[in-house]
Amino acid sequence: HFYRETIGPFWPEGRQYIDDGYATLDFPFERIDVPDFAMTANWNLQQVLGYMGTWSAVQYYREQHQQDPVKLLAAELQAAWGNPQQTHEIRWPLFLHIGRVNK
Repeated sequence: HFYRETIGPFWPEGRQYIDDGYATLDFPFERIDVPDFAMTANWNLQQVLGYMGTWSAVQYYREQHQQDPVKLLAAELQAAWGNPQQTHEIRWPLFLHIGRVNK
């Protein structure tokens, strides 16, 4: 809800390409299958909230509303998180589109 509804209208143009894993971009090469990749980190609640505060859509929201949307989410997220010092694995998918030039 936060990502799509609260700050969704504030993402810059082109964000949909990231959300769909760049799958809708024209790729004029013979595709080579690659395994799924992800970057991971073990973060506590404050680290996650701090990271979310760096998102461009959050910054644009702040400018428009003079209010921090991450603070609006913090209590709800803490209730789901549990102990705020407890770390959880955070995953970011990495998208690779590898191809071969056909001659």
